[in-house]
Amino acid sequence: MIDLDDLELQKKLLDNDVTANVIIIRDTSTVKGSSLRSCLMKTLCWIMVVFFVLTALLAGAMFFWTRNVVQHLTVTESQTFPIVDMSDTEVDYLGSRVKIFMDQLLLQKVPREDLVVTQDEINGLLGRSDYLRGNMYVTLKPGTISEEYSLPMDGLPGGHGRYFLGHDYTTIDETAQRLELKMETAARHEDWFVGPLLFLQLHFEGKDFEEYHQHLLELFIENGSILGSTIPDDVINEHINILEESYEEEDSGEAFRTIVNGIESVTIEDGRIVIKPHRNPVDEGAINEEKYSIFLDDLYDWSDIDEYTLVEYDDDIAVLLITEETTELKSVDATEGIGAVSRMEVGDYILQQ
Repeated sequence: MIDLDDLELQKKLLDNDVTANVIIIRDTSTVKGSSLRSCLMKTLCWIMVVFFVLTALLAGAMFFWTRNVVQHLTVTESQTFPIVDMSDTEVDYLGSRVKIFMDQLLLQKVPREDLVVTQDEINGLLGRSDYLRGNMYVTLKPGTISEEYSLPMDGLPGGHGRYFLGHDYTTIDETAQRLELKMETAARHEDWFVGPLLFLQLHFEGKDFEEYHQHLLELFIENGSILGSTIPDDVINEHINILEESYEEEDSGEAFRTIVNGIESVTIEDGRIVIKPHRNPVDEGAINEEKYSIFLDDLYDWSDIDEYTLVEYDDDIAVLLITEETTELKSVDATEGIGAVSRMEVGDYILQQ
């Protein structure tokens, strides 16, 4: 066989005027490789086209589904609620109280005072949010927390000029050991589902967990519905503790268990929430403000003091004095201050002593 791709051989054949039956041999590997690459490119292009089409369809479906939900659960009428203003000083003071209480629980110390958060403080925090200011309000009545809201939905598909207008409540019945939650909206959604957005009745009880050596709270579903769908009996009958995963969380579980173990009760009163820590009988009522007010009246000029609170300091009692400019922590039996510290540092300052 003669390879006609050989140029020198072709030249000799032409020069010698040779005519013959010639079998032409060509290298087809290059052709096959080019064909394979072309096939792969076409397949890849089709995969990309299908992927983008499916993504577009999914995005479109999510857009229209979200728009449909917004249309069903919102209204065009809005409502405004009372605004409670809260200064930076008041916010810092609330933060210091909460921080001191929680830090003492985490260190397994018994706070001398209950943690009290008022209705005005909660609404004051809401008022510092541009989104929630005037659009949400919380009311505290004995055993009940109520919320009202009119939230703009402008950022959602189909939400321009529409509002999530509704209300909800949470009640605590300590006698029946029951927690009840219910959320309703002003929107009429009977063509989608009938009933509230959310309704839950939960049973709570305390239990000693041997694996943690702690007394913790258990929370079980007794009854309820979500978007009109009743929670099945087989789910309820599983008797799953809703808080179990939080207790077992690797990063935060130990801290959460320690705080829950240190709390005796959470009570909703008229205009305030009171959280009581576990105390021994000898610790009950450890701080007697009337007893210490005698010393305070003799030691300090109250005309310059905006607010004060009694706190634990070095196994004794100290007074936290609050003015427009500073926060000072002072002993009740000495006129000299033990150091002026910022409000957010007070908790660390006390716990380090």
